[in-house]
Amino acid sequence: MNDARRTQLRETIVDVRRISSTDTATHDRINNGELVQLTKSIYYDKAAWQQLKEHEQAFLRCYAAGCQSRKAVLIGCSAARLNGVWTFARDEPVTLAVPNGRPRSINKEWTGYEYRHRRLAERDIVHDGAVRYTDAICTAVDIARERGVREGVVAIDSVLSGHGDHLYQEILNRFEATITRMAGTKGIAQAREAVPLTTRLSESPYESLLRLIFDAHNVPYRPQVVIGRYRVDFLVGENIVVEVDGWLKYEEVPHEVLRRQREREDWLTENGYKVLRFYTKHFWGDEGELIRRVGNAWPAAERLLPVRVQPRLWAPKGPGRSVALPADLQDVVKFLYEQTPTMPNNWP
Repeated sequence: MNDARRTQLRETIVDVRRISSTDTATHDRINNGELVQLTKSIYYDKAAWQQLKEHEQAFLRCYAAGCQSRKAVLIGCSAARLNGVWTFARDEPVTLAVPNGRPRSINKEWTGYEYRHRRLAERDIVHDGAVRYTDAICTAVDIARERGVREGVVAIDSVLSGHGDHLYQEILNRFEATITRMAGTKGIAQAREAVPLTTRLSESPYESLLRLIFDAHNVPYRPQVVIGRYRVDFLVGENIVVEVDGWLKYEEVPHEVLRRQREREDWLTENGYKVLRFYTKHFWGDEGELIRRVGNAWPAAERLLPVRVQPRLWAPKGPGRSVALPADLQDVVKFLYEQTPTMPNNWP
């Protein structure tokens, strides 16, 4: 979800604390069930809510909770909804912590929250207007601690994604320092195990997940490979191109997207490559089926050899993905990349 969409969603919440007692129209809408209640004081238009995607609804629940609370900080997957970290969590409760680590009184509190007894360092907290959440590095470490190595790798990948050499190494160092600082906390060994498995080459959570699946099944692959004028997600073996697609891009000018995709696949096939396309829905079933598809494509791919255009590896030069880094690192991002032009997605 891009920043413009986030801003649009944030601006359409209805906070009754800012509604005059004489605003009978809004109060009537609440009484008539025309607004969905997100927190004790925050609502959203019911008809518009039903049209939102699942991740947009999750974003709004977390943002509303942050607006409602005066002291608590969104953590874990709830923080990820706001700071740009990738997470596969679904239908998770909104999770917060009070920075001093003391238990939170639940008397008269909104029952949709889950409070953690967790002490937080001020340097790990992002202040976004009235909303507070842990920064991307702390959040990714928390996801690894709470949800395991695989999801931790995906979360950390999202923070590293697309950065050039200097900042990539600096962010890795910060992850290691954060994990060292959190030594002894539950699950920290999972975060420590996840870091060496990460990369800056993933451009979506499903690319990260597929890489881990390939590793688990000993599939030979290279991520983010340039072939001619195209950059592909994975090259398996000598000539099997594997692309990971979501459905969102097909909703935006679908005919143009399909035309470019057909041109791309035709060119790759003519130059000796077999193209497989995995969609995000395929990752919610049997991951062994993904591996079987690659195996089934192998004979047909071999018949296309030798390739006419040799592949080459690609390395990002930055800027990376937009996530809520700690303030000092965010300053480095601005210094390094504010003059860097934005390149198209298929730029080698």
